[in-house]
Amino acid sequence: MLDAIKTKFDASFSGEEIASIYSIFKCLASYPTSNPNADAFSQELPMRYLQSLKLLTHPTLHPDLKTKLQPLVDRYLFDINLLSEIPNHAQVPVAFNDCIRKLHLRHVETSSLFSSLYFQNHSLLTQTFYKQFYGVNISSRFLMEEHLSLVDQGKNLVTLIDPIQLSIDVCTDLRNDYIKKGIDVPEIHILNVCEGKNETLYVQHYLKFILSNLLNHSMATGLKTQKALQPIILEVVTGEEDTSFHISDEFGGLSLSNQSQSFWKLKDQSQENLFQSKLLSNYFGGDIEMISMEGFGNDSYLHLYKNGSLEHFPQDANDGESDWFIKLLKDL
Repeated sequence: MLDAIKTKFDASFSGEEIASIYSIFKCLASYPTSNPNADAFSQELPMRYLQSLKLLTHPTLHPDLKTKLQPLVDRYLFDINLLSEIPNHAQVPVAFNDCIRKLHLRHVETSSLFSSLYFQNHSLLTQTFYKQFYGVNISSRFLMEEHLSLVDQGKNLVTLIDPIQLSIDVCTDLRNDYIKKGIDVPEIHILNVCEGKNETLYVQHYLKFILSNLLNHSMATGLKTQKALQPIILEVVTGEEDTSFHISDEFGGLSLSNQSQSFWKLKDQSQENLFQSKLLSNYFGGDIEMISMEGFGNDSYLHLYKNGSLEHFPQDANDGESDWFIKLLKDL
C-alpha cells in the first residue's frame, strides 16, 4: 500500500515525507474519540487538508508556479504534523480545543499568504485553480469554526438570521468606516419587499462579508464617477426557498468588457474580496450575479437558500489523482 502511495506522490514529495503523511493519516483515520463532533477532526479535516496539498502540488501546475507555492506546501505539511499530535478529546478536551484554535489561526495566515502569492503570480494561476483551492480552504475553515463555535458559545455556526437587521448592521458599519476616513458616501435605503417574519439559515459573519463587499463595490463605483451622493437601494426578498438581496445604484455602470472582468481580474484587495464573496456564496449553495448598464448604473443580486444543507464541497477539486487516496484512507 505504501508503494502505491509513493508512486502517486513521488513527483511532489520525498520518500520520507510520503511515509510521514501516510502514517499520520492512517493514525488519524482510525483515531478513536468519544465525541461525535471531534470525530470530524480525526477523519474529515485531514482529508480536506490533503485536498489542499494535492492542489498545490498537482503535476499540471507550471514548474515556476510550484516553486512559488512551496511556502504554502511547507505550511500544510507542518499543519498535517500538528494534526498528528492532536490529543484525545475525551481525555484532554482543553488541549484538543487549543490545537484546533492553533490550526484555525494558522489557516487564516495561510489564506492571507495565498492571496499575497496570487497577486505576485497572477499570470501563472488559472481561475479554475483559484476556485478549487479557495473552495477547499473554505471547507476546512468552516469545519474548524463550527467546532469552536460549539465549544465557545454552545451553538452552531449556522443559525437563523434576520436579513433585514443584518442589512442594517452591515450598512451602518460600512458607512461609518467611510465617514471615519473623511469620505462622503451615499445613503443606503433598505426595503423589505416581503411581509411577515424574515429569516434565513446562514453563517452570520460570512453573510456580512459578502453583503459588505457588494455594497462596497457600489460605493467605490460612485466615488470614482463623482456620483456618490445618490442613494443606493438594497431590497431584501424572502421567498419560499430563497432569500435574495438586490443592490442597485445609478453610478454610471460598467462597460461590457469590464463586467466580464469584475469577478476575475483581481487587481486589488477589494476585487479579490468580491471574487471571494462569489465563491463563498457558491460554496453554500447560492450565487451572485452582477448586471451593469454603462452610462446608468449597476445591479447586484445575491441569492441564498433559506433552509436545508448549506455546505457544497467543490467536487471538481476531487480529481482522479486525489480520489483513489481518499477512498484508500477511508478503508483503513
